[in-house]
Amino acid sequence: MKPPAGPGNVQWPALTHAHGSVEDVPELIRALHQGDEKTVG
Repeated sequence: MKPPAGPGNVQWPALTHAHGSVEDVPELIRALHQGDEKTVG
């Protein structure tokens, strides 16, 4: 899978979702694209 372009350009600390901060989203996106089975599951 091709990694997404530019997730580093988003102001993640300024964003929220139903469970609070989205600061962990870039790490989760990277893990999905690197084939981290625990994260994918």
